Amino acid sequence: MVDARKQEEKTEPTVYSAAIWWRDCDPFLQVVGIDAAEVEKTALDAMNDAVEEAYEDSEPEDERTADDYAEDICWSGVCTFALEALHLSESESAEVLAGEIVYPELP
Repeated sequence: MVDARKQEEKTEPTVYSAAIWWRDCDPFLQVVGIDAAEVEKTALDAMNDAVEEAYEDSEPEDERTADDYAEDICWSGVCTFALEALHLSESESAEVLAGEIVYPELP
């Protein structure tokens, strides 16, 4: 019979991740943390910031509204992973395990 403590030690911590991208583009931001609700809030805030920035930086002749930009931004939702599956650096992994939100560099 497997010792429950040994089995628990072998289990990777569960972490949560969300990716954000503009329609028809690769993701430009990944949010990773140990609390699903915090990852979701952080990702949605980042999406709103990106929409606002895109709208404010648009050319005067661009007639799109902020809502138009909001329709062009996408996200993965919050996905569950084993920490090891995300291939974070040691420092990023430590930050996540300490309860921090990290933004890993995307390839």
